[in-house]
Amino acid sequence: MEKIILSGNVGKEPEMKYVIVKRNGEETSQAVTNFSLATSHMMGTKTETHWFRVTVWGKLAELCSSYIKSGNKIQLVGRLQADEKGNPRTFQRADGTTGASFEIVADEVEFAPKSMSAQTDEAAPASDDVEIPF
Repeated sequence: MEKIILSGNVGKEPEMKYVIVKRNGEETSQAVTNFSLATSHMMGTKTETHWFRVTVWGKLAELCSSYIKSGNKIQLVGRLQADEKGNPRTFQRADGTTGASFEIVADEVEFAPKSMSAQTDEAAPASDDVEIPF
């Protein structure tokens, strides 16, 4: 089993879209949300920060799109999404140099309490018809 747990601050505002997914011969529309996450730890007197690209699917994607804002603290559980060779995904930057990114497909996302989030204006409302994953 592969599992990764990350705790950090949301960098890029979540972007949600709907895509067509084909399963068992049927096509359905499914939500997918992408955002960036910064994690940090101290190395002596220096803070080292790592950036991850996060993808969330389905109802959890809709919740993340609605309630996560840039600067919020979150914790997630997911799996590393590697390229076909098992390495971080590489890309070409605008200046022509090659970059690499760690991508995570999140299965669980925990939203930090309002007091811990930097830019949350209102707490996520609880509702009987929506299961909040935290």
